[in-house]
Amino acid sequence: MSGNALPGCGTIHKDEVNATLTKLADDLEFPFDLNNYLLGSTGKKEYSGDIDVVLDKKWYNGGAKSLRRDLIEILGEENVNLNGALVHIKYPIVGYNAAKDKRQPRTGFVQVDFNFGDYQLLKMFNWAPGDESKFKGFHRNIALSSVAGIVDTITFEGRDDQDRPIEQIRWKWSPKGLLRIKRISKKKGNKGTWNKTQTDIDLKNVITDQKEIAKILLHGTVDDMNSLESIIAAVNRNFTDHMKEAIFERMAKNFSEKEDENQCTYPPEIAKYFRIGDK
Repeated sequence: MSGNALPGCGTIHKDEVNATLTKLADDLEFPFDLNNYLLGSTGKKEYSGDIDVVLDKKWYNGGAKSLRRDLIEILGEENVNLNGALVHIKYPIVGYNAAKDKRQPRTGFVQVDFNFGDYQLLKMFNWAPGDESKFKGFHRNIALSSVAGIVDTITFEGRDDQDRPIEQIRWKWSPKGLLRIKRISKKKGNKGTWNKTQTDIDLKNVITDQKEIAKILLHGTVDDMNSLESIIAAVNRNFTDHMKEAIFERMAKNFSEKEDENQCTYPPEIAKYFRIGDK
């Protein structure tokens, strides 16, 4: 959300994160340290627009609505917001240093977003490399999804009216982990047109071990999954020229569909596949 869910929130410097989350955990009487449940690039990059934390299911069995009610009692309704499955709060930065003003706005308050679920899974999916990369965790996930759509794919004959395979067995990168699925196109009742959304059928138990996922998708190690740059390096190192081109073309297509191709200067392996006139 980048601090947009509540007015008056600004960026937080990485030196301020630990004390702020320690104080927040104390205020909420949590039996754990919120610093151990961080998501994304907070604490890795010098400044962050908000703080994402996870209330792991082993500690918290409530949901967003019940947490919102509790937080309103402690922090006041004006400092709490609910957006779908996320709860946001406005919270004062502990040890706020106004001299650290390189990324604006700096207000002395930060937005904290509470996620719910299995922390290790959410951390794996929402991983952000921080200053080690020019790109975000968003780019890393699109890259992994693109690889999953190419590696070990079995495509059957037949295409729908959107030129997609009617039936395909493939991998799928998701917040649950790595899934082996059958993706099929279905027609709209007795009509001759096809549904816009394809149907995914799970074929095997979800894979959550990062070493196994890295081996399947990149023929490499967990470190290869760290960033867009490391993923591209692993593809260049471990795949044939034919597979490389298929993977990089898929990445360009997926970045274009997210309307993100003009937001960054992409590595040449991807950039050459963007539409004419794009970067």
